[in-house]
Amino acid sequence: MINPQSQVSAELYIQAARAAVWQKFIRLPEWPDWQPAVQAAQWTDGGTAGGWQEGAHFQITQGQQVLHGVIRMVATESVTVWEVMDPALNAVYALHCTDQLGGCKVTLRYTVNGMRVLLFWLQRGRRQRQLSATLEALKAHVERR
Repeated sequence: MINPQSQVSAELYIQAARAAVWQKFIRLPEWPDWQPAVQAAQWTDGGTAGGWQEGAHFQITQGQQVLHGVIRMVATESVTVWEVMDPALNAVYALHCTDQLGGCKVTLRYTVNGMRVLLFWLQRGRRQRQLSATLEALKAHVERR
């Protein structure tokens, strides 16, 4: 069976320690405070307000859409992978934080699999801008202190 796939990524330097970036990012219920597209975010099973752990399930509301996700991998302060499920499209996100002089480099990768990959290709530029905007918002949130 063919499994079509596509990927976009964005990276950004944040003037803060990797641990500080990580701590701000993993506070899922606070995502609406810094991500304009997210109206609500909450743990539904296995997660806690202060934790981010493998197997934890969550829910994000974006406009009229409620997305369900699960944390697939965590290497504290370094990398995390989460999956958002949709009937026609499976999206996998990966966040990587690496030390850089005076701060850290954050890379956000978005990979899609499924029948709607062609639609994703048509909207690739928009998806790229969304990833970049998400990282810019995270940077502003972290550097705000």
